[in-house]
Amino acid sequence: MFHFKVWDQSNDGNTMALRAANVDVLAALAAVCNQPDMTGNWDSLQDYLNAAAVAPAPPPPYVRPVDVLWGRAGLGVPQWSMCHDRRFRVTYSGNVRAGGGFAVQGYSILDPAWNAQLRPHHQQDIQVRYVPGPHRDLIVVLP
Repeated sequence: MFHFKVWDQSNDGNTMALRAANVDVLAALAAVCNQPDMTGNWDSLQDYLNAAAVAPAPPPPYVRPVDVLWGRAGLGVPQWSMCHDRRFRVTYSGNVRAGGGFAVQGYSILDPAWNAQLRPHHQQDIQVRYVPGPHRDLIVVLP
């Protein structure tokens, strides 16, 4: 299980996402998110994290196609709803650090039809299971 949050990714109320709670979660997630990204830039999430930590300029993101299965009740989205054809994107966050490299964030934008239900739950803690696949991964929001 991994600690994520419901997140208003663009701070506009119209771009609700699942977001890894912090960089430690992304580091742990690298153990299971070990397939190449869809753009061909990275062999694995760990490959991206290693590069971002020392990059002198913003590295291209690590992107995996995912589906999201919403197994949690009580946040407005019907339990066991499915959100297809999403992207899990890990990208740099902010400016280059004084010592070099970039902080990173990982998120998946959800179905826009879910925005109104999830907007009041911005920063709500959730637990997810990340199930890797050869060509597409599955993120399960746990009950």
